[in-house]
Amino acid sequence: MKQYLIKNRISFLLTLDINNAAPLVCYGYEAYLNYHQQEIESFHKLANFDFSSEYNINFISKFKIQNNILKEIESKRDKDIEFALKVDFFLIQKEYVNIQNKNNIDLLKSYPQLISTTLIIKFPQSFWIENIINKSTLHKIALLELPLADYPKLDTLSISIKELREARKYFINGDYDKVVSHCRSVLESVTNQKLKVNQTIRHLLISML
Repeated sequence: MKQYLIKNRISFLLTLDINNAAPLVCYGYEAYLNYHQQEIESFHKLANFDFSSEYNINFISKFKIQNNILKEIESKRDKDIEFALKVDFFLIQKEYVNIQNKNNIDLLKSYPQLISTTLIIKFPQSFWIENIINKSTLHKIALLELPLADYPKLDTLSISIKELREARKYFINGDYDKVVSHCRSVLESVTNQKLKVNQTIRHLLISML
């Protein structure tokens, strides 16, 4: 499966492997993109898949995601992101009929059948931001990585990270006063953590003397 996004349109190229042949013909499918158990977009297409032989089928599902939906996703996202892609295949059963003095022919029964499958699709945070958010018509995001020292007795920068997440949430909603407030809390937290780290290093050096 491959995924693409151009101007808020994300597409999934899927491959269906038919390993167990069945007398069925697909005449169309519907795909639903879900996030946090909520449908955010759907895609419908007429298609002609024959399941009566073993082979591979490539098919594509395209979803146009509006900015308000992207904003809602961003407000709920915590680091990596996970979607559920539900696909419904509409099928008609084949029936083989023998006509005297002629070869067998295929007839299609009139009543349709439905087969559904759900795929879980995960995007790493870096991929989502760089290839989807920053290539959409939504605001651009800078992804920063902060190396954290390993101090077993310190909850290093956890308060700062929490405050940054809150600042991001209010930034998306346009509440810039609260963004500034949470960023100030980040600076205060970093200053306090720096003092604690320096004290820990000092104690370690003294214990080694």
